[in-house]
Amino acid sequence: QTAPLLEALDQASAALSQAYPSEHPLRVRLQAERCKHDLASCAALEAWFKPDSPALLPESVATAALAMSQRERLRNQPGTAFEHATVALQAASESRQAPLKVQAFAELALVQALRGQLSDAIFFGKHAVLILQATRSSLAPISRAAEQGYLQDNYAQYRRLADWLFKKGRLAEGLEVLQLLKIGEQDDFQERTGTSASYELTLNDAEQAALAR
Repeated sequence: QTAPLLEALDQASAALSQAYPSEHPLRVRLQAERCKHDLASCAALEAWFKPDSPALLPESVATAALAMSQRERLRNQPGTAFEHATVALQAASESRQAPLKVQAFAELALVQALRGQLSDAIFFGKHAVLILQATRSSLAPISRAAEQGYLQDNYAQYRRLADWLFKKGRLAEGLEVLQLLKIGEQDDFQERTGTSASYELTLNDAEQAALAR
């Protein structure tokens, strides 16, 4: 299945190269996508990628840096992966695009987990889930189906965070994360009690202090 995908990406990239420079957001996205599915092709992206280039939009910097962080993480190079993921988070924040921020925080969490620093992984993972929850809260009044679909698309983020919390013995926090996935049970409880849905996530003292910094 990978070969047809790579061929399609190459065809799209060749077509776009006739009209746009390599720094164009669409071309960067295609190159980053190819890098994710074929680690060997990341070298082409890295060859021209300069995070401080004025020709690159923040969203393009974040997209490229995320792809390279993933490559280094899969190569078991967490130090280099962390550097790329940090660049991705800064650029994602500048872009003000919530999905990119989620990806950047999630990537930092995975890198820290690879390094064996689960507390840091949890901290970044919570940030990712908090952004997801903010988006979810805007979907809930529109459609329960839309909210359910959104949660299904991002299920791995919640499940991974809960698993890390359980590994650290933080059972109450892990259960809190899992409870966020139970839309049906939440709706039934709210109907019985007349309460509103909670989209918050508990931060411990250390996490609140780090967030304040």
